[in-house]
Amino acid sequence: MARHDNGIYYFLGTITSHVLHALPLHKVLGGTFVVTSKNAAETLKEYGVPVVCLDDIPHILKWQGRRPHRITHYTALDKRFTKTADYLNSHAKVVLFYELFDIASELTLTTPKKIFLTHGNMLKNYFKMHPRRLEIIKQYDYMAALGPFMKQEFIRSGIDQKKLVEIGIARTDEVTALAKKVAVSDILTRAGVPSTKPIVSYLPTFWGDSSVESLGVKLLENIPDSYTMLFRPHPQTPSKILKHYKQVLARKNIFYLPEDGPTSPSLLDIYAASSVIVGDVSSVMLEAILLDRPLIFMSPDTKTNIEPHDQLRTIREFSELISDSNVSEVDTALATSIKRGIDLQTWSDSKDNAFFHHDGTSVKSIAVFVRQLL
Repeated sequence: MARHDNGIYYFLGTITSHVLHALPLHKVLGGTFVVTSKNAAETLKEYGVPVVCLDDIPHILKWQGRRPHRITHYTALDKRFTKTADYLNSHAKVVLFYELFDIASELTLTTPKKIFLTHGNMLKNYFKMHPRRLEIIKQYDYMAALGPFMKQEFIRSGIDQKKLVEIGIARTDEVTALAKKVAVSDILTRAGVPSTKPIVSYLPTFWGDSSVESLGVKLLENIPDSYTMLFRPHPQTPSKILKHYKQVLARKNIFYLPEDGPTSPSLLDIYAASSVIVGDVSSVMLEAILLDRPLIFMSPDTKTNIEPHDQLRTIREFSELISDSNVSEVDTALATSIKRGIDLQTWSDSKDNAFFHHDGTSVKSIAVFVRQLL
């Protein structure tokens, strides 16, 4: 598809799932998507957006022990991506990144302004677990500060305050628009999801402290038939983990709804239909507070020695927690959570703490900032 060369480029690499975070802004600003494999370019055709692919590198090798492993969703860019860098230096005025790509010094990308918008708010301890990320952020001209909490965390971690722009996250607008909506969309109806039972959505992360490998299977095993369960794993969850769910997914009240493209139920569809949202340390738990939905927190399968940033401390105290000790009694946690609902003040304070522009003006604020750089 022909590019829309207005100087604005959206860099996805091979992580095509991040297109969903870029689309709201692309509708306003236009621009061109940049990928680094032919497979990624083919995937983006489904979304009808202009795409450029100059370096076809579907994976890189990373040594783990004595054996190299193929990494398909890589976040390191070196001299193998020279064609892409040269093209952006010639055509781009602004490049928007949704993942924190480590751009090697040998790969000169100096002409365009580089903005790290991120693909979600940061519930995890983003820096203490990976100190190298602080150095990588310095490669970018600007970074979305996400919300007051994370802005102060960045500053305390040594990031220049001038780098941090209070422009929010584009998808926040779409989530906010769903806040008062509780409905099974047409696309969920076509997937066979009934609207006669309370809908519980399990939305685990994969990276870091996740519940998806072990506790999540037990959760689905113990969901009572009186509830409908929607299971949407993180798009990068390995197939070897998802195989653990094969038997339990045969239950009639459980619907496996992976992210398969624009024709599959979106995360927003799932959000809107949910009576309660269950997760661990994924950023969906932060997005869920925008919907004024009850939350249930899952205990991670394997905890690190570093606790995640607790932007949701008061909500966690108000919410149910599921662990190995009570997963067999998940019906009690669900009934309690739905009956109790939310505390409006607690949820409101958490929104103000975690997000800039959660009033539906995120896309506008980002667009204004980007246009100033053109």
